[in-house]
Amino acid sequence: MVFDENKSWYLDDNIQTLAGKPNEVDKGDPEFEEGNLMHGINGLLYNNLKGLQVSFNQSTEWYLMGLGDEVDLHTVHFHGQTILYRHERQHVADVYELGPGVTAAVRMIADNPGEWLLHCHVNDHILGGMETTFIVNDPGIVEAVNRKQPGIDAHIMQAILGNIICQKKYV
Repeated sequence: MVFDENKSWYLDDNIQTLAGKPNEVDKGDPEFEEGNLMHGINGLLYNNLKGLQVSFNQSTEWYLMGLGDEVDLHTVHFHGQTILYRHERQHVADVYELGPGVTAAVRMIADNPGEWLLHCHVNDHILGGMETTFIVNDPGIVEAVNRKQPGIDAHIMQAILGNIICQKKYV
């Protein structure tokens, strides 16, 4: 979802506090306006959404929902994995196109352990902060972590991709 910081009640305070030369800031400059459009995942920017974890070789359903208006056209990209979805027939991909007001369910069988980028492929959305990572836990690594920190559940989590992403583990 796009957050327009140009509409913030704190814009003038931020300019006075943070701009090196606040008197030279032109709030009507198109580049200034574009620079204040932030694109978030679950309301968070630049990889600040933590805790997205899936289990190696387990089927996980990601529920996607696009929010916003005509500027909120997103291409949800899951690096290092493939997803399955249906539109008349089954498709295999690593990117899902998501428009405003659109919902979808995509299934992932995570077969590539590690930490992977999850972002929108629209360039100014990436630059505006619409990116995070998700972890595919290797069973051996999860076991070692759980021995050190009992009670960690690495199987179920929720998130929102500028929009909404939820996961459900299938047993």
